Amino acid sequence: MRAARDGQESVLYLLDEFAALVQAYMNLRQVVEGVSNAAFALAEPAAEYVDADTNLVTDSQATNLRSYKWVRKEFPLHSSDLKDVKDLLNDQATHFHIVHSERLVRSDVEGGQWGTDFFDKEDRHLSHADLWLVAQTAVAGMHLLEQVRQRFGGYVPAADLDGRANVLAAHAQELVAEMTATERHKAASRAAAKADARRQAAKDARREN
Repeated sequence: MRAARDGQESVLYLLDEFAALVQAYMNLRQVVEGVSNAAFALAEPAAEYVDADTNLVTDSQATNLRSYKWVRKEFPLHSSDLKDVKDLLNDQATHFHIVHSERLVRSDVEGGQWGTDFFDKEDRHLSHADLWLVAQTAVAGMHLLEQVRQRFGGYVPAADLDGRANVLAAHAQELVAEMTATERHKAASRAAAKADARRQAAKDARREN
C-alpha cells in the first residue's frame, strides 16, 4: 500500500512540475502578446481596449489580432522577430509533450526504471537555451517599442536603453555560440536532419502514389 502511495505521489509531483514548466513558457508567450499590444496602443491611444464598467479587455483575441496585423504592416522585421519567438513557444514549449519529460525524469530504459528528483534537474545546456529564449524575447520587444516610440512618442526611455539592449543581445549570441559548439547540439542537429529527410521522403512517396 505504501508503494502505491509513493507511486501516486511521484506522479502527482511530476504533473505539478510539468504544469509549472509549461506555465513558465506560457508567461513568456504573454510577453510577446503584450509587447505587440503595447506597440499598437502607443500608436493608437484612442482605441478602446478595456470595458469601462468591468475593467476587462473587451475582446482579447480581437485585440491581439489587431495588434499583430498593425505591427506586421508597420514594422515587418520586428514582427518577424516576435513571430519567430511565438512560433517556437507554440511548437515546442507551451503545450506539454514527451520531450519535456527529459527535463524532469531520470530514466533507465534497459533497467525498466524511472524516477524524479525532489529538486529540479541541473542541465546547463537547457538552462542556457531558456536564457537565450528570454533574451531574444526581451531584445525583440525593446527594439520594437523603441521604434514605435520614436515615431509616435508615448514614453521616455532610460538614457542607457540602447547600451543595455546591445549588451543583452551580445550575451544571447554568446549563449548561441556556446550551445551550438557542443556535441549534444551537433548530435541533435544530425538527428533532426535525418528525421526531416525521412518525412520529406515519405511525403514525396505519397505524391507519387
